[in-house]
Amino acid sequence: MATTPVGWNSLPLEIQTMIISSLERQDFRRAWFDCRLVNRSFRDATEGAFKSQVIPGLVIGVMINGARAIYGFGRELVHENPYRESHFNRENAMGCHIEFNGYSEDDCYAMFRETIDTEVESSSHKTELGEPIPSREIEYEIGSQLFPYCPLLRLVWGDAVKNYRLRKTGERCRLPYVICSYVLYKLPSLEHFDIDSNGTKGMAIEWRPLTSYLMRKNIKIGECLKIKASQDHERTAEQDVRIAMSSETERKDRFESMFSALHKDCDVTFFCYTSKPDDHFKGSWYREWVWYLTT
Repeated sequence: MATTPVGWNSLPLEIQTMIISSLERQDFRRAWFDCRLVNRSFRDATEGAFKSQVIPGLVIGVMINGARAIYGFGRELVHENPYRESHFNRENAMGCHIEFNGYSEDDCYAMFRETIDTEVESSSHKTELGEPIPSREIEYEIGSQLFPYCPLLRLVWGDAVKNYRLRKTGERCRLPYVICSYVLYKLPSLEHFDIDSNGTKGMAIEWRPLTSYLMRKNIKIGECLKIKASQDHERTAEQDVRIAMSSETERKDRFESMFSALHKDCDVTFFCYTSKPDDHFKGSWYREWVWYLTT
């Protein structure tokens, strides 16, 4: 019995989106630029894949150096600094972040909102016994002065958004950044993005231009990883040495050293290390590097 081949356009949008999402990492990034140009169904499937796989994981933030979190009676918080390997102050750095909160009704904007709960704080603020501390009890010490956490965050955001709108630059100028796949990038210029923010609730950012900006950056990082993997000693070492170098521990050590310095070649601000010790290696960059290394 003859059968008719199933064409791409005959597949449900959900299946098309799953196919795009299943592409290898570098192919997936390039799909944003290539597949959307094929036809409308490819465009819808590709944008659907990025709307579900990329945008929800983004974080918009602002950094303050020299800030130390304390709580009640001057006791210091047990707080592991996730930016310890960055160019920011390794011990005292305060990150004010807003997270993805959905899309606008016209599907043009990704919404980012602050998620502070004055009664229950995130796991990064804990007592010595590991108990969460309410935001209302937290103060940040900057210089010799203490500032309540929530008002300080809103003040910092208002200042950063004002600088961003006015396109101010300079090392001392506080500006927002965006984190994508453990990588911190400067938030792109207002020439290409419409920002709707009052400094207290968050931002509404055109997600398609933002995705184009991020994928160009991430494609560059992927290319650098491929080059670094081809130059790794494991590729050329003798059999017994190669076996030793292929252990998970050895690979992670080499990857961390290489990855933390890669920003010099990729024109990014820096690579983040999360407060969960092993998350960095579970991230897609390590797996991608190993794939280049072994294929």
